[in-house]
Formats: sequence, structure tokens, C-alpha cells
Amino acid sequence: NGKAKLVAGQLEDAIADLTAAIDAGAGVDAYILRGEAYMQSGDYRNAMENFNMALERDSESAVAYYDRALLNTRLEDYNAALNDINNALAANAQKPSPMIQMRDLYAKRGQLNLWMKNWQGAIADYTNSLARPEGTVSPSVYAERAEAYTALGNYADAINDYSSAIRVISEQIQGAPTIEERESLSSRAMNYFEKSAALNLNLGNVDASRTDLESAYTIAVALN
Repeated sequence: NGKAKLVAGQLEDAIADLTAAIDAGAGVDAYILRGEAYMQSGDYRNAMENFNMALERDSESAVAYYDRALLNTRLEDYNAALNDINNALAANAQKPSPMIQMRDLYAKRGQLNLWMKNWQGAIADYTNSLARPEGTVSPSVYAERAEAYTALGNYADAINDYSSAIRVISEQIQGAPTIEERESLSSRAMNYFEKSAALNLNLGNVDASRTDLESAYTIAVALN
């Protein structure tokens, strides 16, 4: 019941139900869910306490480590978040969880490395994420790897990644259920076309840059 209310965004009711479940002897998952509810409500102290209690009860819970990494990211403690992601990767390799995919863990570590300007580490993690067979590919993984390539001056690979991100977005637009979601995806594609255009111009590929800008302009007109 608490989990259903958490998914529905009824955070106070979710916390109350999950607390009742914990008082009645519920296990690790209840602490993780209550931690997620506290994190979504902005009560980071109680969220941290619940994730810590979950890990005290199961030191190999990849989900608890991942959620605590998300919390530490919100707290801008990137070193702690990186340590949690490393532990989540190790835990999930030993005891795979149906709740989390290795692809997502590598992508999150790639993002942390990107923010910490560890460009090579970010590229390696995003590449590992894309190589995993499970789950779905996010265009952000390609786009963020492109940022790392750009920082290293590897513009050609960055352009290829922006093209891949746009291709994934084009596929996602076909299945997007709402106009708002389609417009959001289109706006991202426009942004990636613009970045690709700038990189092509830096490489002297004027015609390719013009083509990218024309594609961005076409989307801009469609979005008004």
C-alpha cells in the first residue's frame, strides 16, 4: 500500500504506511521505499537515515546503494555518490536485482565522472552502459558522452554521438503518448543539432554544419 502511494506521489501517506509496515517487521525494501519517499519530499536527513538502515540490514543491496547515490548527488557530495555507485555495481554483479539494471548504474557513474571532469572515466562508463544488452538506451547517454569527447577535443566522435542521440529521440517520438513529451524530445533534438553544428564548424565541415542548423531550424519552426 505504501509503495502504491509512493508511486502516486502521496508521500505523507506513503511514509505513514511504510512506517506501519516497518513497525510490523517488514524488511529492507520497506526502508528503501520510505527513504525514497523522504527524498522526494525533500527530507534528506530522514532519507539518508533510511538508506543507511537498509544497508545495515543488507550490505549487498544494490538498490539501497543506488538510491543513496542519488541522494548524495542531490547533496552535491559527488565523491560519496561515486563510492555508492561503485558499491551498487559490485553488489548488483554479485546479487542482481530486478529493480535496477547495470546499464543504468554505468550511466549514472558516467554522469558523476562527467560532472567531476574525469572525461576518460565518463567515456568508459557511458560506453559500458551502451554495451549492456538489458534495459533501454537513453539519448542522454550518447549526448553526455559527446560532452566528454568535446572536452577532450575529439569532435568527430562527439558529432557521431549527437547523431546517435538524435536517432534514439526520433524513435522515441514515434511512441511518445502526449504532445508535451513529443515537444520535449524535439527540443532536445534541436539542441543536439545545434551542438553538432558548432563542432562541424570547428572541424571546417561547413556544409555539414549548415545541414545541422537547417535541421535545428526546422524543429524550431515546428515548435513555434
